[in-house]
Amino acid sequence: MSLFTATGHLLPYPQFRQHLRDGADPNACFRATDLLDRIPLLLAVLQKASDLDHLHALLADKRTDLTIADIQGRNALHLACERGHEGAVRLLCHAGVAVNGSDIEGRRPIHYAIGPEVSASQSVQVLRVLIEYGADINARNKSGRTALHEAMFSGSSFWHKPVDEKVACLLKARCAVDIQDKQGRTPMFLAAVTAHHRVVRALLAAGADPELADRDGYRPVDVVRRQIAEDSMGLDNHMGYFEDLSEVLDILVSHTRARLTELVGSVVARTGEQSGALAQRM
Repeated sequence: MSLFTATGHLLPYPQFRQHLRDGADPNACFRATDLLDRIPLLLAVLQKASDLDHLHALLADKRTDLTIADIQGRNALHLACERGHEGAVRLLCHAGVAVNGSDIEGRRPIHYAIGPEVSASQSVQVLRVLIEYGADINARNKSGRTALHEAMFSGSSFWHKPVDEKVACLLKARCAVDIQDKQGRTPMFLAAVTAHHRVVRALLAAGADPELADRDGYRPVDVVRRQIAEDSMGLDNHMGYFEDLSEVLDILVSHTRARLTELVGSVVARTGEQSGALAQRM
């Protein structure tokens, strides 16, 4: 007895539910040659976001293996996050699926929730559920990247809004802002080189250090300057990218100047205090 149609789709819900009650295996692949890519639980989370009936039925069956994964190590929660299905994510978390489980690349559900396939609004909803259930907001994948790193690649150099909103959600949840990946790159570094100027401002406001260099010794400002030089020669001049990079450079340089001014003022004030104390002793 199977839970699949002849073409490998899940049976219509009434028939699906009845087959489960009659003893159909909830963990059986469509075919043994499918290499774990057509499993009822994984297919159930790929249904339309409004269709949770199959998922409800599987989670209610004590035989269902919640740890089952595809050949990439992705379990049902990874896939639900990748699709931005808040309802499925909440059901799976409530059922006890590991909220910090990793795939073969070390990616956690929170990495999938921030991906480019997920709209900003869906991503924010899913992130809130994951955080509610104890997701490690600073979890790293095998490249050493956190969700904040990955957020920089969830938009494009000419469409900043998805990145802005996802980053805002992560910052509101108080994620760490200066974690370096295996190349030594911080979220600030990636935001700068991808020309996400509003994110650069937000990271600075959250206390990120723009002076942290990567493993090759380059700071964000160094790479941005190089990119602007290349762009000015026509190597990458499209969709306002040059203007956005220039704004990033202005932000970073202004921040550095402000820090230097603050430092000089602090030194002058301290010197004045010391001079006053010395004069009193005399």
